[in-house]
Amino acid sequence: MSNHSEPTWAAESISGPPTLPVIHLNGRSPEDLLRQQRNVLRAVEALREALAAASPNSRDYYVLTPEAFVTATKEHQAELALIAAIEERHAALCLAIMKGLPIAGSKGPAMEGPSSPYMKQSLA
Repeated sequence: MSNHSEPTWAAESISGPPTLPVIHLNGRSPEDLLRQQRNVLRAVEALREALAAASPNSRDYYVLTPEAFVTATKEHQAELALIAAIEERHAALCLAIMKGLPIAGSKGPAMEGPSSPYMKQSLA
C-alpha cells in the first residue's frame, strides 16, 4: 500500500516544441523574454541540484518493503525527466528568441543579433 497519491503529471504532457511568442507593441521586448527564460533555466538547474541531493537512499526505504526503494527511485527518475523536459522547452525558447522571433505585421525576425535595428532602438 502506498502512502501517497498517484502523481497527476507526466513529462509527456509537455512534449513537443513550445509555442513561440510574437513581438508586438503590447507585448514584452525580446530582451525581457530572453531574461525571463534564462531565469527559468537557472531555476531549473537549482531544482536539479536540490533533487540530486534528495535522491532516494535504500537505507531510508528498506524497512517498508523490498520494493519501496525501487519505487522511490522510479519516482525520482520521473521527476528528473519532467525537469529535463521543462529545461529543453525553455532552452528552445531562449534559442528562438536569440535567433529572432516574428514581429506582428512583419515578415522578418525581431532580433538578428546585437546589431539588429530592433536591438539598437531598444538599447538606445
